[in-house]
Amino acid sequence: MKMEQPSYLLVLISSWFLLAPTLSEKEISLLPTNMKIHLYPGFLNITWDCNITESMKNYKYEINLQNKTFRDLNVSACLFENFIPGHMEFDIHKGLHAEILVDNASGTIETKELTATPEGKENTGAENLSCEVYNVSIVNCSWTAGREAPKGTNYSLAIRNYGGAFVPCEDYRNDSFGRQVGCVLKSPPKIKFSKTNYIQLVGSSEETSIRFYDALLKLNDYVILDPPRNISLNYSVNNLEITWEKPETYENLPDSNFDYSIDINGITQSQKGGNSYKVDKLLDNKHFAVSMRVKWKSSSSLNQNWSRWSEPIIYYSSPDSPPLPPHHILIVLGIVTAAVLFFLVFLCHRFQIWKKLFPKVPQPAMKYFDQGVQKEVWDQNILMERPPKKGDDEECICSSITEIPKKD
Repeated sequence: MKMEQPSYLLVLISSWFLLAPTLSEKEISLLPTNMKIHLYPGFLNITWDCNITESMKNYKYEINLQNKTFRDLNVSACLFENFIPGHMEFDIHKGLHAEILVDNASGTIETKELTATPEGKENTGAENLSCEVYNVSIVNCSWTAGREAPKGTNYSLAIRNYGGAFVPCEDYRNDSFGRQVGCVLKSPPKIKFSKTNYIQLVGSSEETSIRFYDALLKLNDYVILDPPRNISLNYSVNNLEITWEKPETYENLPDSNFDYSIDINGITQSQKGGNSYKVDKLLDNKHFAVSMRVKWKSSSSLNQNWSRWSEPIIYYSSPDSPPLPPHHILIVLGIVTAAVLFFLVFLCHRFQIWKKLFPKVPQPAMKYFDQGVQKEVWDQNILMERPPKKGDDEECICSSITEIPKKD
């Protein structure tokens, strides 16, 4: 009985050492301590304390960022960092959610979630960013100041493409408070319009810290295309062939990236890609008026707006006597009208027709005027020399004496 007690203790001690690693894995975390996310315009990093044990190095670590997984994280580096765009394509001005996972051969055994928001007061960052590209390569962006941004806030814009090229804006527009709310970049170098570009708006103020704003834009989605170029018409035996060149773009793209709409005498036809279009059996039309417009193919851009129509190109099947276009008719009418007016003025001046049509009204002779004046003076003198007559309205006082008869 005494010999059985030591063997029993030996079994207990052995079992303890065998179970100790398993208990430590469950009770002690395999994740690094003090993990934090730091967000900056176009850049983020995750840091942690470098108290990495040898047992932690035997596990695999990975990070999930906005449904993007980065595997084989080097936990001994004590840092994970990346740029946007790059392997990551999302904006971070609203904050970021991350998940750290620890894996072994049997799968995930531990996870931890992290969240972070950029520095700066809420609702101070720029809002409502919109951009458009016109005249091939002029990028025009506008935005509104944050709802709680101080009046003295200034915003600066920059574009970073997939390859890391950083292009700041230098031509700004200001609002009534002097804040920069618009920017124009002319032919930005090293920016690929067909790739995703990261646009960042960083604000600054003396009153408070301003939160940055960011967005991912594919500039081809905002290009306002010009009509096709060098449109030409070739007509022969009731057949019309229309040829053109694709609109000019910042990058040299193939014809297959565009869809075309062709208007022939008011009838619209469609053409996908290519640079020519043929029409048969035109029934001996005397002339053709052709206009074209273009838009991006759906697979090339999200912008499905048509360009404006090109100026009409008119072809005449009888080139000996083609009718004049409307603007030429107006010019001819103006010249003819001016010539007729000049000729009429010349005739009126040459033959004094104006005087014959509108003769002058004759004035009375001066001798009759003098006689009238002399007669008026003579009449006045006679009146002054003649004694005045009694007026008809003079009172005449008459008296009569009546004799009273004597009494007898």
